[in-house]
Amino acid sequence: KLVESGDFVLGGRRLTRPSDVLKVVNENDKELSFGQMKYTVTSRGGKGVKTSQRTDIDRIIRPEIEIVDFAGVGEE
Repeated sequence: KLVESGDFVLGGRRLTRPSDVLKVVNENDKELSFGQMKYTVTSRGGKGVKTSQRTDIDRIIRPEIEIVDFAGVGEE
């Protein structure tokens, strides 16, 4: 939910496993990780999780693409 004027979505990631994380870089060039293990559901009136006090998120670090070799699947 975009609350303030000027808010926009940088991206997103589906977190299926508890170990999955969304990695971002803030405007101070510090890498931050957000996942199910670190943050719990809170009540902020639909504003989501407060991730930073003084800096904004600059960019999202995209996960590496994993190539599956289906030729070997099912062989034992």
